[in-house]
Amino acid sequence: MSSVSTVQQNLRVVQSQEAVDSPDQEGEDLTEKLLYNDVLILIFEKLSKEDLVRSAGVCRRWCVLSRLNCLWSPILEKEFGKTPRIDESYASIYSRCQNCVNWVFKWKAPTDEKISAFVRQGPYLLFQNRSTLICHPTLYSDTVVRIPHRQLVSQMRIIQNKVMIAGGSEAVTFRDLSELEQVEALEKHDSWVSGFSWSPDWLTTWTSLGKIIIWDPDTLKKINEIPVESKDIKKTVCWNSSLIVMSNIEPKLTFYDIEGNSEGSIEYSNEEAVVDMALYDQLLIVAKADGNIDLWEGEKGNVVKTISTGQSINVIDVAYDSLVIGGMDGWVTVWSLSDQSEKGRFQASENTVQQVKRTADELTVLDMNGELSVFHLSSDDAAP
Repeated sequence: MSSVSTVQQNLRVVQSQEAVDSPDQEGEDLTEKLLYNDVLILIFEKLSKEDLVRSAGVCRRWCVLSRLNCLWSPILEKEFGKTPRIDESYASIYSRCQNCVNWVFKWKAPTDEKISAFVRQGPYLLFQNRSTLICHPTLYSDTVVRIPHRQLVSQMRIIQNKVMIAGGSEAVTFRDLSELEQVEALEKHDSWVSGFSWSPDWLTTWTSLGKIIIWDPDTLKKINEIPVESKDIKKTVCWNSSLIVMSNIEPKLTFYDIEGNSEGSIEYSNEEAVVDMALYDQLLIVAKADGNIDLWEGEKGNVVKTISTGQSINVIDVAYDSLVIGGMDGWVTVWSLSDQSEKGRFQASENTVQQVKRTADELTVLDMNGELSVFHLSSDDAAP
C-alpha cells in the first residue's frame, strides 16, 4: 500500500494530466475529488496487471490513474528484473515488452570466473574463461571443448568457418571451429593487437600504439599500414571505400582511404560522443552517448534518420534486420531496421552490457561483471 507522501505525489500527477475528467457537477469540492483519486489508487494497487489494463478503458480518469508509474513499477521489477531509468510511462514499456517481444531467460555460463569475450553463430558458442577457451559446438548439449589460452581475448569473430581471435599478443590467430586448433595467424604487428574489423573488401587490425594494418581478406596478405592520429582506437569500420576510425578518447570519427590519406573527420561534443558503430546494408549506424542513434547513407555520410532510444548506450549489434542495443543500465533493446520501430526491451543484467549478439531466436549477453547469459525470443520475433 502506498505511503501518504507517495499518494500525494500521485495525486499531483493526476492533477497535471489534461486527460482527467472535468468535475461531474459544478462546485465539486476539490478535497472530495482528490479523496476519490486516493481511494482508486489504493484499490488499483490490489489489481492484477490484466485488470489494470481493463480499468484504463472505463473512463479518462481511470485511464490516467491506472497507468501511474507507482502501479507498474513493481510489475516491471517482478517480471523483467528492474524498472528503467527513462522518461516514459512504465505501463507503455510493459505493454511494448509484453506484446512485442517475449524474453525468457534460458542459460547462463556455468562458471564463477569473469568471461572476457564470446562469439556466437547459430547453436555454436565460444568464450574465454580466465586462461581457457571453452567451446560449445551445440549449446545445451553435453559436448564441451576446452583448450588453454593464456592471452586475454578482447575480440572474437567467426569468418569463413574459422574463429578469428585478438587480444593479449602481437598476433591475430585463426582457429578451426571444432577442435580450436590454430590454422593461421597475422603476426606482423609492432605491439599488442587491440581489435579488428572485417568486410568483403578489407580486413583491418589495429594495435595499442595506434597503427592500423589493412589486409586482403582472402589471401591474408598485408596491403598497407596506416599510422592514425589517435593512439587509443576503439573500433574501425570499412564503409563506402573509406576506413572510419573511432577513438576511445576523442569524440570524433576520422575518415581514411586505403592509402592512409585522411579524408576529414566529424567531431562531436562529449555528451554525444560516438560509443559504437555497425553496418546494415548500405547504412552506417552510429550510436552516441546521448542515447541517439544516427543512420547514415551516401558517400558523405548524410544522416537520414535519428533514433532516440531514451537509454544510455554502451554497445550495439546488427543481425536479422534487427538493431540490438546494450545499455549502461543493463537493459537490452531491440529495434526493427526494416520498419525502424522498437520491438521491445528487457533487463538483461544488473551491470552494463559489454557485448550482445543476436542469432535467429536467441540473444546472448555479456555484462561488465563477466557474466554470460542467453535469452530466448518468442516465435513471433524469431527470424525465419
